[in-house]
Amino acid sequence: MPNSRKSKPEVLVLSSADRNWTEHQKKNAFLVIVRNKKRVGYTCELTLKIKGEWIVKEKKRMVKGHLDFPEFSFGELDDLQIQVRISDEKDLSLQDKLQISQDLKLFLQPVREKLLQFEQELKDR
Repeated sequence: MPNSRKSKPEVLVLSSADRNWTEHQKKNAFLVIVRNKKRVGYTCELTLKIKGEWIVKEKKRMVKGHLDFPEFSFGELDDLQIQVRISDEKDLSLQDKLQISQDLKLFLQPVREKLLQFEQELKDR
């Protein structure tokens, strides 16, 4: 997440998956004073690297990939989007990859909620 505090991330539980997360981010934050009032903001790109097991056709399959959140800015989280990239897994069919991608897109709302919480913390400072 954009804040610099290290904390254990909350995880959305998917019934057919067990996964590990690492995150990569590119961010810029700024503070501007206009007529003696502080204005804060940020721009950020976020990529979550995933590695985990999914149950596909009653068999556990190892899946690797990335969740990309293209550039987003302060106050624009309603437009937040997620792009799922699954590494070339030879033993997964196109239909299986689509189902896993749909599962991973469920992370959009929890990430949006965390970012809204972060924005509120910025406003309250």
